[in-house]
Amino acid sequence: MLKEARIRSVIYTRVSSVKQVENESLDLQLRECKNFIASKNGEVVQIFEDAGESAKTTDRPGLLKMLEF
Repeated sequence: MLKEARIRSVIYTRVSSVKQVENESLDLQLRECKNFIASKNGEVVQIFEDAGESAKTTDRPGLLKMLEF
């Protein structure tokens, strides 16, 4: 029997304020992403994060690392 291929996925989470970091918004995003990927029989291969970074610019360390990945 052939094994079903797992979809390899990366997760990127971001919040723009320290208050959101303190309120565990990143943890919630990560948990929701992991649950979604698991529901699709996916595999998380890397997690990227930007805490306290505005979405007004694409010059965000975590985003840039993800794009290089």
